[in-house]
Amino acid sequence: MNPFNRKPLYLLFFTALYINPVLPGSALAQEGDLQYQVVDVRGRADIYRDETDETSRLHKGQKVNDEDSITTETKSEVVLRLKGKAYLHISQNTKVHITRLQWSEGKGVQCKIHLNKGRVLIQMDKAANPSFEVLAGKILCRGHGKIFEVYKKKDEVRVTAFEGSVVTNSHGHVEMAKTHQVMKYDSAKFRYKHYLKAEDEGRLEEWTNHLGDIREKHPPTKR
Repeated sequence: MNPFNRKPLYLLFFTALYINPVLPGSALAQEGDLQYQVVDVRGRADIYRDETDETSRLHKGQKVNDEDSITTETKSEVVLRLKGKAYLHISQNTKVHITRLQWSEGKGVQCKIHLNKGRVLIQMDKAANPSFEVLAGKILCRGHGKIFEVYKKKDEVRVTAFEGSVVTNSHGHVEMAKTHQVMKYDSAKFRYKHYLKAEDEGRLEEWTNHLGDIREKHPPTKR
């Protein structure tokens, strides 16, 4: 046998590893977790899956991915869970499109949704983790706290910072709502800012109770 053909096994192994590097376990885990799971559905809600170009009724336990859209009807609501990261509450008569759900080295988990109409509330397990943005018309809202809400009805947009701040950008004009503040936009123009009113506090209380019921059935997973 030609001695030059007997390459050490370790050399072959490292050659293969160089050609096909293995992703770190943490990166693989992050990518595998990047799906919303439906933890609660009340009333009628539909999901449109861009990958298959199909619309179907949304059910508890289903997964929601990047580029999917969810629509709720009157007296309907949906709660999505991003494992170990956040909850997304979609109120009645609302339509949202998941435009970004990704993990990147150095930036971590990045989430973005397009709110076509209605109301969404985001509650993160930790303040500003993950990076969460909501696009409502021409207004980009980015959460820098733990709980915030965005409402859109035609040309009207309201941004509520329940816990932590929210920064908005409309045509390059930047505004910020601090904890317990509400900002209103009309036709993409900033109008005014005020502190929470009774109706705002009432919605937060309803959501807190709703989330408490969900957590009893589905304890949150922490990383």
